[in-house]
Amino acid sequence: GVLCSRAKPARVRLTQATRKSASLFGLASAMSATIRRELASLLPAEKDPKIMYQLNSTLFQWLKTGLPEEGGPVGRQPRLSFYPFLDPVSAWGKMLVHPKIGWEEPGRVTLALPKLSLKTDFRKPQGTKNLRMEIATLSCTAANPSKAGNMHTTFIDITNDDEGQEARDIMLPLALQPGELGLVVLRLKYTIEKAGNLQEVAGREWQPVDIIDAYYFPRLR
Repeated sequence: GVLCSRAKPARVRLTQATRKSASLFGLASAMSATIRRELASLLPAEKDPKIMYQLNSTLFQWLKTGLPEEGGPVGRQPRLSFYPFLDPVSAWGKMLVHPKIGWEEPGRVTLALPKLSLKTDFRKPQGTKNLRMEIATLSCTAANPSKAGNMHTTFIDITNDDEGQEARDIMLPLALQPGELGLVVLRLKYTIEKAGNLQEVAGREWQPVDIIDAYYFPRLR
């Protein structure tokens, strides 16, 4: 119901800064598409353009700071700030206590889980009986076109019947190569009891996804 128009200029002069920005945005879009394709099984069934826009923007802002090419893992870029990955639905925001992620050991990521109780440490729908934490690690090249590296998935079930899971470390394989971005992804899935039957809660609010951590492995000079 809105009339729109636009005009195409006869000649466009692109500054060096504009050309660089366009190149970085193209790189961010390529990386975003690779990540979303690899995470298809964890993302909501219905396509949401906000996911694409949020991820494109975050990667673009990160790339604008410059890739840290310092010759090895010691020079890795500080973690990227992806939260919340799905706006405003956030798996990280459903947790009242949070894991810590370590990237120090080559070839794997350490996920240090605190003691977790479904009764006290998560936001949840009424009648929740079980919570599944789906965790994935994956990598992609910081290049255009972007290519996916390796991916690993695992899960943890926490029930409402016990007093909670003790703190523990989970080792997740992720062999980052120079020039790759590594991601740790978390998805929560709730099961409730309704009319005497157990059923998985549908809808995005109770199937939230987050990229909870990210690291870049610099290229070797």
